[in-house]
Amino acid sequence: IVLLPVALFSQQTTAAFSAVDSFVSTVSYRNSLVDLTHKLTNPYPDQLRKARAIFKWITENIEYDYKYYNKYFYKGKEPKTFRCKNEQQCEAKRVVWEAAYIDKILRRKKAVCQGYAMLFKKMCDLAGLRSEYIVGYIRTEPYQVGTAGTLDHAWNAVWIDSGYHLLDATWASGGCSKNDDDKLLRFQKNYNDYYWLTPAAAFAKNHYPKNSQWSLLPQYTKDSFATNPYYQPGEIQNLQLITPASGIIHAQKGDSIRFTIAYNGRFKDLQI
Repeated sequence: IVLLPVALFSQQTTAAFSAVDSFVSTVSYRNSLVDLTHKLTNPYPDQLRKARAIFKWITENIEYDYKYYNKYFYKGKEPKTFRCKNEQQCEAKRVVWEAAYIDKILRRKKAVCQGYAMLFKKMCDLAGLRSEYIVGYIRTEPYQVGTAGTLDHAWNAVWIDSGYHLLDATWASGGCSKNDDDKLLRFQKNYNDYYWLTPAAAFAKNHYPKNSQWSLLPQYTKDSFATNPYYQPGEIQNLQLITPASGIIHAQKGDSIRFTIAYNGRFKDLQI
């Protein structure tokens, strides 16, 4: 099933964080990640607003590096990182490489998903917040219904109060247009609050972690994820398939199928 509504408008409120977001817009990077993080988070005593300040700063100031994506990921190549021969040497080299990589992101204000997620975790570490760097599968195209999609994305989980919550700074920051060959053309900044502390069941519509524990859902498997319908990215926050339970329907000629769909907004057309 491919669910593609044409919306007249949709809007998610961010009123609860308007004061934090307004403050974040006044903070600039001045060659020190430690200073940047402390300036963003020190005004807030609670974990929630600290995490929001970090997340919002990243999504407002870092653009998706589509040229880097086209150079490596589009061509199926692995980007250059570091090489090591033993575990002890590997950890030391990873720390050095990660510091240089994050520094480059901040200077250029560009990153791919790996960079967004690494930067978020590093800033959380500096702010005293527990967080995780997660890699996994994503669904980005209608033809991926029935499969897990591609294992080429990274996002985060952050501990707030008494549990972990999921977020994706890359997809929250905006998106890229494509040509007919699916090569990325340019980045369009378009903040989407859907990917800020997204409930696990909603996040699972198009994300599945390589380590299944980070789905934060009991007994949710890769096969379960593969049967999800495809949700158009601009409408995913408004749309939910209730029945059938799966995005794959096994039917015979003459069968009748009843669709129950929840839609939180106004729309002109609904295509199934």
